[in-house]
Amino acid sequence: MGYKILKDEYYEPGLGPLGPGLLGIRYDPDTGDYELKQKSALGYDVGIGLAIFFKNGSWTSDAVRDPKLFEDGDLNKPTQLAKDLSIDINKKAYAAYQTLGGSAKGNKINAAAQPQNQGRFIVNNAPAGAQPGIASAFPGVGSALSAPPGQGNFLDPGLNLKDYKNFESTNEKKLFKDIGILKYPKDILENQQDTLHITMFRYRAPLEDLFEAKGFVGIFTGGVQRNSAILRNSALLKDSIGSVILPIPAGISDSNNVEWGDDRMNNMTMAATGYVGNNLGFVGIQQALTGLGNALAQNKANLNLPTGATNQAAILIGAGGFDLNNPDVKAAIMSLVLKNAQFNVSPESILARGAGIVPNSNLELLFRGPTLRQFQFAYRFSPRSEPEAADVRRIIRFFKQGSAARKLNATQGAGYRSVFLGSPNVFKLEYKTVGGKSIAGVNKFKICALQGVSVNYAPDGQWSAYEEGQPVSYTMSLGFQEIEPIYESDYQDNIFKNDNYDLSNDYTKITDDDIGY
Repeated sequence: MGYKILKDEYYEPGLGPLGPGLLGIRYDPDTGDYELKQKSALGYDVGIGLAIFFKNGSWTSDAVRDPKLFEDGDLNKPTQLAKDLSIDINKKAYAAYQTLGGSAKGNKINAAAQPQNQGRFIVNNAPAGAQPGIASAFPGVGSALSAPPGQGNFLDPGLNLKDYKNFESTNEKKLFKDIGILKYPKDILENQQDTLHITMFRYRAPLEDLFEAKGFVGIFTGGVQRNSAILRNSALLKDSIGSVILPIPAGISDSNNVEWGDDRMNNMTMAATGYVGNNLGFVGIQQALTGLGNALAQNKANLNLPTGATNQAAILIGAGGFDLNNPDVKAAIMSLVLKNAQFNVSPESILARGAGIVPNSNLELLFRGPTLRQFQFAYRFSPRSEPEAADVRRIIRFFKQGSAARKLNATQGAGYRSVFLGSPNVFKLEYKTVGGKSIAGVNKFKICALQGVSVNYAPDGQWSAYEEGQPVSYTMSLGFQEIEPIYESDYQDNIFKNDNYDLSNDYTKITDDDIGY
């Protein structure tokens, strides 16, 4: 008999545009199972990785991610809505069981839907080896990685994947945040000069929701929504880790580039592409084969080719108006026949050698995609006092430590093992003038990765130091690269933000008077 739909499009999760969309209640009288399941465009049984939020009286790990049902993704913090829906779904399943005649008609119902159990609230979010229940499938992959009842899977939240994203430092807060803003020279803000502000943040994968919820839904037709690359409200740090203020160095510049490339498509290929585009599917192939047969008969010719090659020939002749006397068509068919006989001769070679002509390649420069900008900064530090020397040392460490890969279990000490490595910190750069005002006349930055830190401790060619070996001068070079390309839509003062996405710290508002990115 299979599943019966009890309530179509019963619930819409609060997971935003990348969420699973509408879910419906279904009941299978043969097995007694009932569920709250995602509905695809083709129904509840056709689709990849369709989410199941509720199964046989239990909320699943898919549901725990929904802020409308569980606060902060915590299975111990169900909302009143989750409690109400649980009872309602149990009641609807039992009502359907009775309407179909109950056990007298051979129907079954899971014990969770029995009247005495309908008020129970159960969440099954367990890892492998726990009591039976429902485990979430790996989003976007479906049954190949789906787990049987009671068994977790590779990316099930029961495995506490989020714990692997912490990579907390043992001293970052103490070194770079608690001491306040690091500055060089120490009195730079008193000198009324323009500055470069560099703020450090913990990195967060902007597309992590793609793998932690049914985030793949709608991507193919609508694109993927990128989230912030900045981790906020971590266990030890809120928002920024720390900031450095430095003079604007000499020779600042930027270079905005996009990639264009040569593209060639001769007339025969264009015609074949257009023909296929207007004759997709079996009917179009049949029409082309019929036309091929008529053209061959009219020219008293025959082609003895495999089915696939015959279909190619049909498309080529169809694209050429079924005219076997067309030089392009004739050369293409000849090349196809020779290729089937293991002679790789292109249509262009046949025309060039046989007639001294070549097809027009319709050469054109076409857009390939954006590129990522890079920035280089060089500084010379010559501290004038011990406090300023301490600041210089801390500034250099700020960039060195902040750009290093992170390990799990840092509290165990240096050298302790780590099954994963975490991404280094990221940086937000901004040129500012007196009073901390952004400078309209220079470029803005997107969030950057620090790809290299180079320090010379004897920049004058020989070692020179104060007491206790403090170098007289340093030179430091920083190599940044933005983690996202520049787009035309970035040049505005409206930054995308809703309940699920907040990009306000990743982007800079661009006014009409700004140069912009």
